[in-house]
Amino acid sequence: MISLKAFLMRNAILAALLFTIPAAMFLFSSSYSNVWLLYIGNILFSAIVLWAVIRVNHRVHDRASIRSMFSVGIKIMFYGLLIASVLCLIMLSVQSSMVSASTAIDESPTQAGSDTRGDLVITLFTNTVLINAVLGTLASLLGSSVAKGNQKTEQGKTVH
Repeated sequence: MISLKAFLMRNAILAALLFTIPAAMFLFSSSYSNVWLLYIGNILFSAIVLWAVIRVNHRVHDRASIRSMFSVGIKIMFYGLLIASVLCLIMLSVQSSMVSASTAIDESPTQAGSDTRGDLVITLFTNTVLINAVLGTLASLLGSSVAKGNQKTEQGKTVH
């Protein structure tokens, strides 16, 4: 049985990698119509957080509290965000050295203007940090409330 810290890091790395693979496909395809790849990465990221929260409850024989499961999910989400952000920054710097700034991304919306580099960075930042944070928090909340098996009613009776 691995330690909790190793469990957290393993799942955070897995969540970050599963987000980064579709993000790399989006960055290096240079077409704004492939933004759906980022959404697939967001779903994979939150699925790993949800799976890890349910798995941590199983590791303690279904006796984990909602607070402990939620905190594990938040930690995985936070570490995963840090790792994914670093990986996306590395990919962005590699992509910027390969492609000129004026042709960073094709088929961008008209509000992006002629220099689409800023829109690419904003899109990647929004999906990497903000959307993954919201979906990771929701996955932690959902997983901790669903996986908690020994819920009590207001009268103190166990619900099965």
